Formats: sequence, structure tokens, C-alpha cells
Amino acid sequence: MLNDVAALRRGVVQMADAVDTWLIEQYQLPAPQRWQVRDAVRYGRELPDPALRQAAYGLAGRAMRGELSLGRGLRAAGIILVTEGAATVVLGIVLAATVGGLAAVAAIIPFALGGW
Repeated sequence: MLNDVAALRRGVVQMADAVDTWLIEQYQLPAPQRWQVRDAVRYGRELPDPALRQAAYGLAGRAMRGELSLGRGLRAAGIILVTEGAATVVLGIVLAATVGGLAAVAAIIPFALGGW
């Protein structure tokens, strides 16, 4: 555990974000326990281990005050999902244009725009 803190201070740990850095410095938690704490705060779960529960309360307090952000992964997943949906609609329109001609596209576009 102390190796995590020493490695973090030397800059060896490249994948640690602000939440991981804070959990390492404050509670010296290894990666699996940091994930448990992060998930408990993100999904509102209670942890059975008192040490992890205290870390989760501290992390939740900092997140509520805006000092730490937990939502970067969720935001990225949302952007990917919207981009995938838009690409699917465009691909459908292109395929309809090549197979069925412009009449098929003229019928699909109002339906696609009405679905959004």
C-alpha cells in the first residue's frame, strides 16, 4: 500500500485520476478496494467494511462539494452511445438510397427525424 503512494508521488502510476490519487493519499487503498469505494459512491451502496465505508463517505462528501468528479466514464459512454446511434441512422439512409433510390430515402427521413 505504501508502495502505491510512493509510486504515485514519483509519477510511476500513470492511470491514477484525481479520485484514485485522493484515495491512495488519504486511505492507502489498493486498486480493487478503490474500485469498490468508487462504485459504492456512484451507485449509492453501503459497504460492509468500516474502513471502506469511511473512505466512501469521504469521497461522497468531496464529490458533493464538487472537489472531485466521478462521472468522466459515464459521460464518455453517453457520447459513444449517441454517436453510435447517429452513425446507424446515417448508414441506414445511405443503404436505403443505394438500394431503393431516392423515393426510399424520402420515406425514411421523416420517420428518422420523428423518432428523435
